[in-house]
Amino acid sequence: MGLECRACGNEIKKTDRYCKKCGENNPDFEDANAKSVAERGPSLKSEQNTQNQTNHAGSNQDKQNQKIKTMPESYQQQLREEKRKIEAKHRAYLKEYYNQRDYATTGELIIAFVIPVVGLIMGAKNRVDYPHKSAQIINASLVGFIVNITVLFIYI
Repeated sequence: MGLECRACGNEIKKTDRYCKKCGENNPDFEDANAKSVAERGPSLKSEQNTQNQTNHAGSNQDKQNQKIKTMPESYQQQLREEKRKIEAKHRAYLKEYYNQRDYATTGELIIAFVIPVVGLIMGAKNRVDYPHKSAQIINASLVGFIVNITVLFIYI
């Protein structure tokens, strides 16, 4: 039977150095070829890691990057790909969210058509945040203004 990852609870083997799901170090890792630290002596890599940890102890992002750097290259690559996928999904969600809100409702268009001055104010208010909605409202108010002027000249 395997062990359980302390970070995510995924089942891991004793021979796995890292959890395959979250990339967390396996503290119970057993390597048959490993020598004790006393026999090997301190390595240059461990000294560099301690210096990097003291230099970058400030932000959470640096700690995550340090954690990723200590993983094997294949895990680093997997984490980067997953991060890119998540960011792409987030961008797509935000784009869809703003596209749904960037269209004028029928009520807004009717108000802009019947009362063009109010339509121009509504269009100016939404110009920065919702450019398509603003353009639709301003177009409706301009059409309403032209229709009102035309009707005024026809019946006078």
